Amino acid sequence: MTPHGHFNWNEFVTRDPERAKAFYQETIGWTYQAKKLAGGGIYWIAMMDNVPVGGIFHAEGPGYEMSPMAGCRISQSTMSISE
Repeated sequence: MTPHGHFNWNEFVTRDPERAKAFYQETIGWTYQAKKLAGGGIYWIAMMDNVPVGGIFHAEGPGYEMSPMAGCRISQSTMSISE
């Protein structure tokens, strides 16, 4: 289980997954496993030391990132973020 206050998954949606993959591989050493999507395309599972840490996939339109944090209490987490 991810400790309280730490990121537990990083989700990247981008028009250029190959560029994103190269960036994170070069900067923090991520490796990837490809998973075919039912509707076509590939979802890339990002791995750090053989542990899944996130995903990258292609989408048209503006890209975005989601990085949820582990937390037991929403009020405690939002208080820490706002400080």
